[in-house]
Amino acid sequence: MLAARSILIPSRFNGPPNSGNGGYSAGALGTLLEGSVEVSLRSPPPLDVPLEVRREGDRLEAWHDTTLVMFAQPRALEGRPPSPPPFREARRGSLTYPSEGHPLATCFVCGPKRAAGDGLRLFTGRLEGFEGVADVWTPDASVASADGQVATEVVWAALDCPSYFGIPGQPGFALLGSICARIERRPRVGEPLVVVGWHRRSEGRKHQTGSALFSDGELIAQADTLWIQPRSEVTKHMLASRA
Repeated sequence: MLAARSILIPSRFNGPPNSGNGGYSAGALGTLLEGSVEVSLRSPPPLDVPLEVRREGDRLEAWHDTTLVMFAQPRALEGRPPSPPPFREARRGSLTYPSEGHPLATCFVCGPKRAAGDGLRLFTGRLEGFEGVADVWTPDASVASADGQVATEVVWAALDCPSYFGIPGQPGFALLGSICARIERRPRVGEPLVVVGWHRRSEGRKHQTGSALFSDGELIAQADTLWIQPRSEVTKHMLASRA
């Protein structure tokens, strides 16, 4: 039995201005299960309020009052990621990152308006000879747990946005529908990492993508992700509330 408990998404870890970054929020729930875990998001994760965690069979659910926010359950990853570009090449990805007109400029993970030491500033862009996007990331102490390693939720967050930018042609505003992640090990503060994202397939408004973190060529975390383009009226509402 799962002991009665709750989770909370601090306001620092936003995606849209008034709700949690999808990856961080999913990680807050997914870390309560072991192994490869999929988290499906059903409503925008609210910030700075406790979410009640309930067990239903083999899955965990996070509720805000009467609203199901997300649920987590075991699931295997689809496959291994492509080989990453070398660190020296990956750092050039930020040069092609589409920062102009960014729809969520204050996102904890990919927002260009977040300062170093506040947001992750993962600016994954396209590289010649690599079928996807890449950037580099050296975690700082602001995202560490007491053991000096990056907090699990932040690792999930780092797997979120890079997967979106792997979609060819940038389909426009999209929201994370689900993320299935497996963390082989958490990186250390100050450890230089290569972050990659790539496209698997698309069907209509749904886009299946992937992302991964590498340390000196070692795969340390990986995710399968589903991105969904909202219908136009939802998009307008989300963009109207951006910072």
